[in-house]
Amino acid sequence: MKKAIIAYDKTNKVKALGFDGIVITIIHRLNDVEDKWVVAPRNYKVSDDEIIDKTKFQEQYFETELIRY
Repeated sequence: MKKAIIAYDKTNKVKALGFDGIVITIIHRLNDVEDKWVVAPRNYKVSDDEIIDKTKFQEQYFETELIRY
């Protein structure tokens, strides 16, 4: 899965360097001005715990909540 988002539209469909996916979760930072999108292939199933585990290297510095789609 590529990380760089090149473009997105109002349907939350994302195209990133040859990767085609949808936004499945927003990591909302309560103590920062940026939020982060979790993008995955359609029908990809992932738990909140897995998202937290995979993003904790960066998100450990922020107070966050997950907003699921």
